Amino acid sequence: MTLIFRLAVASALVVSGALSFGISSVSAKTIDCMAPPPSDQNLTLVAAYAASPPAVDEIAFTMETENVLYNTYGGDLMQYVSVWYPEHNTCGAGVNQEGEKQVTGRWAESWKESANGTIWRFKLRKDIVSHAGNKMTCEDNRWSWERGFEMKAVKFFFTKVLLIEKHSDVTCPDPYTVQFKIKAKNPLFLQLLAMNYYGGVFDSVEAKKARHGQRSLGQGMAEESYRRLRTVPSAEAYSGPRVDPYPQSALQAQAGGCQGNR
Repeated sequence: MTLIFRLAVASALVVSGALSFGISSVSAKTIDCMAPPPSDQNLTLVAAYAASPPAVDEIAFTMETENVLYNTYGGDLMQYVSVWYPEHNTCGAGVNQEGEKQVTGRWAESWKESANGTIWRFKLRKDIVSHAGNKMTCEDNRWSWERGFEMKAVKFFFTKVLLIEKHSDVTCPDPYTVQFKIKAKNPLFLQLLAMNYYGGVFDSVEAKKARHGQRSLGQGMAEESYRRLRTVPSAEAYSGPRVDPYPQSALQAQAGGCQGNR
């Protein structure tokens, strides 16, 4: 089975080497791995699997689903910075950076840790709109974490390493602020948020419609987060995420070196 995916703008990958295959020996100073790709660059990833993913969703976490999410999703609130690796002539996740310099904001325009390290607050960009035209707010983030606790799949596993004890520990002080209460200070909290490859934030309004319509949550995730473009013999094509984490204004800010505040 060959799956064809349209990648999100500006390299939605945690490891974005797929956008750099055409680059040969180039000085690191000339490579801005966080810049949007050229408008004429082909952003189609073709991957051959033994089977189609049951759903592009953590609750159907087959090898195919894991690989698809890993290759097409790079975080929501946070993401790893992408840096140039001259020894490989490619861009990749900045795990060679020091501490929190490894990550930067994606949906979050700023973030702050409490003095004792048990409260994290993230201010969301206000220009993120879902495929359905709904503004994405804290409630979508909160509901998606609540669903993660309910499903007890990959996202639930991440709550354990993030030290989030229960779904009510993810709250909304205001529509564009996401707050996490964790059990103890976690020096890797930002990196773990950026590492996620269990899928994105639901448009909770549309996802609840899917649930009330008696569709499975897995089906809802596949339809609400990724758009299947076409199905032909031995091939399927998806486009996503529908929730574009990089609206044009955010793209310009990112390219200009927009960083979150700690």
